[in-house]
Amino acid sequence: MEGEAISIAIAREQLNNCELSFGAEHPETAAACLKLAELLSANRKYLDAELLFNRAAKIVEDCFGQQSLEMARLLSTMGSHYFAQDNFTEAEKHYWQAYEIKATLLGNKNLAVAESLEDLADLYDVQAEYLQAERFYLSAIGIKEKILEADDPELLSSLRKLVLICRQSEYPPQSKQTGELLVDAGMVEQSKVDEGLKLAEKYKIPLGRALISLNQLTQEDLQRAMHAQVLMKDGGIPAYVVIGALKASCRMNCSLAEALKKLGWRREHPADQRHLELLLRCSDELIKLEQKLTPEHPEVAKKCIELADLYAGAKNLREAEILLKRALDILLESLGEDEADSAATMCKLAQVKSRQNCFDDANHLMERAINLCRKRSSKATAELADYLEKQARILQAAGKDKEALLKMTELLSVVRKLDKTESAHVSQLLELQGELYMALEQLEEASASFNQALQIREKILSGGNPQITGLLSKLGELEMKAKKPKTALKHYQKALELSQKLFGAEHPMTALSHLNLANCQGCLKEHENARKSFENAIKVMEKTSGEWHEDTAAVLVQYAAYLKASGQIEEAEKIEKRVADIKANVNLRQTAINLNAMP
Repeated sequence: MEGEAISIAIAREQLNNCELSFGAEHPETAAACLKLAELLSANRKYLDAELLFNRAAKIVEDCFGQQSLEMARLLSTMGSHYFAQDNFTEAEKHYWQAYEIKATLLGNKNLAVAESLEDLADLYDVQAEYLQAERFYLSAIGIKEKILEADDPELLSSLRKLVLICRQSEYPPQSKQTGELLVDAGMVEQSKVDEGLKLAEKYKIPLGRALISLNQLTQEDLQRAMHAQVLMKDGGIPAYVVIGALKASCRMNCSLAEALKKLGWRREHPADQRHLELLLRCSDELIKLEQKLTPEHPEVAKKCIELADLYAGAKNLREAEILLKRALDILLESLGEDEADSAATMCKLAQVKSRQNCFDDANHLMERAINLCRKRSSKATAELADYLEKQARILQAAGKDKEALLKMTELLSVVRKLDKTESAHVSQLLELQGELYMALEQLEEASASFNQALQIREKILSGGNPQITGLLSKLGELEMKAKKPKTALKHYQKALELSQKLFGAEHPMTALSHLNLANCQGCLKEHENARKSFENAIKVMEKTSGEWHEDTAAVLVQYAAYLKASGQIEEAEKIEKRVADIKANVNLRQTAINLNAMP
């Protein structure tokens, strides 16, 4: 295209070639879309880049699934794309999704997980969310220290970032942030803000109401300032634009939205706009409630919780935590601990704490909520079951598998008292219980839990459901771990049959089922069957990823190892040579299924 950079032109031609060679919905085409999108984004052609990113995401989801490493890597790249535009809300959403997928698939001891944690830390650092940034830098460093050498440049870089964060001034309280915004916008003098802060502290009221009582601020000005604060925390509009609009709105006596419109600012994403409108409306309603009632009224607490839910949905966890703490203090003061609302707010606060990796605080809050629930009723209740499940998952995320298992066992007892039928929910809880037993090396108990879960699912779900296939693979892995390959073989054979039915014969998940089966058959010295299964896995990967791709090489590596172990040295050497040729001649990319990590 005329005036286009050479690198972009080449990438565009490569995309055309991939579409012709592999088709519009092939992983190689997705990779070409991604490469072109990155170049367009680097050249500030954001709209064109976004279209290509979304196209690549659709292909990756269809080929490998939403919860795959390929999708995680794509989400990280898209997060950087939005970060470059100062669209912090979208960047945070994509970084979080990437982190959650990586942590689920790889565990919390992998450099890829550390990279996602550091992406989030960088994002919070730029927004002056120093407490959040510090936590994520520490988490990333904790992983890197276990893997890298002490003088590794990557580790030293993370440590330097942490030192810079620690040198920042102390984190300002919410009222101080409001005061700084008012001063920056020229609405109130600093001396009057200081006076208002003292009054607010003395009577335990928000700064805005203190300034109104001192005749330093009108109700309309306070509403503009609160809206500006929400806009700045949302991250979709740069702070300097918000402050400029706030000054203009005061000068022209109009709303902040009108001032932004007159300044020519437009938001590009309707979904973001809708969420922001909800935040603004809820914030406005909170101000009016405080004025109409009192800041300590239970209705104010309910509105704080509603606003906190909106912030948590936008992954602004720090603001959600502040609002939930305030709501809990109001509810405990006005209603006491016996009310269900108090326990429910503790539960919400625990979830927010858990998402920030503050697991001890989260567990303590859940324990309080459960005790209050039991105090109100000695019988099994749906509320108690919900709280026990949330606590079990928090404990599992914290790595406290023994404690999580105790809660899970209690939870299953409560759920079965409430619902006499064996439901899909019971099956999910049994699967989680099996995972906890497996982590604790209690293999017989894990097998019993997985089998109970499987029996329930086979009754209520269709045979091709991926939930059944996944459980069969877990059972096969468990039996291999227990050195029972004959039993594992039955599970892997059935998983393969269902994978072919669900995904088709030429899909990476089907290749994975062939690979599991091949390794199991190798353990049983069924060499002819193992060879056929390996060859089937190789054929599928060659079809889906190509003959010169890393995933194909990964299957070949395992096949060569099997051939050597079974004494077929000459054949193994041929396969190893092919692997060497692939690695020497191809710019490799790792895709969704990390075959190198398979047993």
